[in-house]
Amino acid sequence: MLKIKHIVKKTSRTIMKKVSNRVINNEVTIFTEIGRLADKYNALKLSQGAPDINPPKWILDIVTSEFYNGTNQYSPLEGVGEFNISVANQYKKRYNMEVDPKSMVTTTSGATEAIIDTIFALVDVGDEVIIFEPFYDSYLASIEWAGGIPVPVTMHLPDFTIDMKELKNAITPRTKCIIVNTPHNPTGKIFSKSELEDLRDICVSNDLYLISDEVYEYFGFFGKSHIPPATISGLEDRTVTISSTGKTLNATGWKIGYTIAPKELTNAIRGIHQFNTFSVSTPVQRGVANVIPRFDDFVREENLSMENRASFLYDRVERMGLKSVKPYSTYFFLSDISCVTNVNDELFIEELIKEAKVALIPASKFYLKSKDEGRRLIRFNFAKKMETLEEAVKRLDKFFKV
Repeated sequence: MLKIKHIVKKTSRTIMKKVSNRVINNEVTIFTEIGRLADKYNALKLSQGAPDINPPKWILDIVTSEFYNGTNQYSPLEGVGEFNISVANQYKKRYNMEVDPKSMVTTTSGATEAIIDTIFALVDVGDEVIIFEPFYDSYLASIEWAGGIPVPVTMHLPDFTIDMKELKNAITPRTKCIIVNTPHNPTGKIFSKSELEDLRDICVSNDLYLISDEVYEYFGFFGKSHIPPATISGLEDRTVTISSTGKTLNATGWKIGYTIAPKELTNAIRGIHQFNTFSVSTPVQRGVANVIPRFDDFVREENLSMENRASFLYDRVERMGLKSVKPYSTYFFLSDISCVTNVNDELFIEELIKEAKVALIPASKFYLKSKDEGRRLIRFNFAKKMETLEEAVKRLDKFFKV
C-alpha cells in the first residue's frame, strides 16, 4: 500500500482591501469605553443613560401578553397601526398637535434609528448640518455617514443658552438643517418658547429643516415642562419630531422610537427606514400601544420620582465643591471640575473609576469645536435607584475628602 505524504504548502497571508472609512474613522463610543473600564474596576455606573429601574408590573404584563397573541411576525413598514394611533392621540391630548397616524408617524428601532433615517432622508453629500454642542454623539456619526458636514454652535456656561449671533454666522448657502435636542442631553436644559421662536425665525428665513430630538419629553422638573418645536407656528411644516418610549417607560432595551413629520418628509424617512430595519418588534409595539392611553398617572409619578433623584444628587455633588448646572429634565446634569482638580475630564473620570469606584462620563466627548470647555465638565446620571445614588455619594464623599 502506498503511503501518501501530506505536504503543507506555505502560503503568504492574503492581503485584503481595507474596510470602509466610515468604520476606520469611528472611535469606540465613550459609553462603551467607560462601561468596560467600570466593569474592570467594579465601579457603580452613573454613566450611560440607562436606568436601573424596571417598568411597573402592569406595564410588563400588558407588553409581554402580546407575545402570546399571535403577533410575532413583521409589522408594516410604517409601524403597527394601533401604536401610531396611540402616539397621535397622545400628542393631541398633551400638546394639542394634529398628527395623522397614517401619513405622519413612522415607528423606528429606537430614537437612534430615527435620527439616522431622518438625516439620510434630508442630507446630501456636502450639505451642512448645525448641531448645538455639547451634543449627543449619535448626531455626528449620522451626519458624516450621510456625507454631510457637521457645523457645531456652542452653548456656553453658565446656563447653556444659544448665542443667536453665533448661530446666524454659522449658516451658509450649504446649510440644510438644524438639530435641536430638547430636553437636552447632557445639560438637562429645556429650550424655552422664546428660544424656539428664535430658531423658527432662523429656519424660516433660511429655508432650513429642523430635526427635533425629544426623547426626554415627559420629564420636566422644578416647574418647567417641554415644548415641542413643532407646536411653534411656522415650524410645523419643516420639523421632524423624534422621540422614544424607552426613556418614558424605563425600558430603553425595547427600542420603540418614532418620527412625526409632514407627509412629504415622512415619505422620505420611510424610504430610508425600509432598507435600514424595515420593521420594529411587533408584539412590543402592540403592547406599548395599549400602555400609552393608560400611562398618565405613571408618567406623573415617575417624573416626580426622577425630580427627587435629580435634586438629591445635584445637592450632594454641589456640597462636594463641584459647581453644577441644575437639571430641568433628562437623566443628567453637568458639573465643573476645574475648582477641584487641574487634570482634564478624561483623566479625572479614569481616576474616579479606579479610586472611588464610580463611573461618570467626560463631557469633552460631547464637543467638537469648543473641547476646552468640555474638558472641565463631567456628566452625572441620576436615573438610578436611590440606594445606588446614596452609595455613589458615599464613595464620592470619601474620594473628595482624602
